[in-house]
Amino acid sequence: MEEVPKKIKKTQDLNSNSSPNQTPMVDKLTKLPQSRIKQIMKIDKEVSLVSAEACFLTCRATDMFISVLSYECSKMVEGTKRKTLIKIDFDKVIKHVEKFTFLDGTFFNIHVFL
Repeated sequence: MEEVPKKIKKTQDLNSNSSPNQTPMVDKLTKLPQSRIKQIMKIDKEVSLVSAEACFLTCRATDMFISVLSYECSKMVEGTKRKTLIKIDFDKVIKHVEKFTFLDGTFFNIHVFL
């Protein structure tokens, strides 16, 4: 299991008299903005409400997925002189690493979403 970074451990107690502009500790545990993830989840017509816990878990799972995918891509680039990951690296990982084969064809029109 992952160890919690030291700066997260040092955050204030959420029940203390903190200013309203501070983000809750849950936001510091994820790298992605939870508000944006919540908006994406609500795009589905069947989803009307998203609990904070569901949003956090989806955010955390997405963080972990992106970390594993980018790690696999960086292993593909190790032999080259490049340090930057490009779309071709992701395509290679999707074709050669079995656990990512479900993504085959999903990065075709990625520029539409960016």
